[in-house]
Amino acid sequence: MAFSRYPNGEQVMSEFRRVLVPGGLLLIADFDYPENRNILEYTLTKTMELAGDTIRDVSQLLQDSEFDYSTKEIGGFGSVHRYIARKR
Repeated sequence: MAFSRYPNGEQVMSEFRRVLVPGGLLLIADFDYPENRNILEYTLTKTMELAGDTIRDVSQLLQDSEFDYSTKEIGGFGSVHRYIARKR
């Protein structure tokens, strides 16, 4: 739950790609906006953002960094997501 604290998500993804072997797995669990934009979930995520987290589109970062991945809402009323990514 620390990915949202890094100021430069693209740089972090670049480092993940650099250190992972082909086929290596990356697991991220962090805040992201809920897919259905439910008011309770959205408010929780906005609160985390106001507390200093940088909420970013992790799915887009993984796509841009050429990872194959799956995602699932796992908690926080849909505002906590789990990403499992594999380096191509």
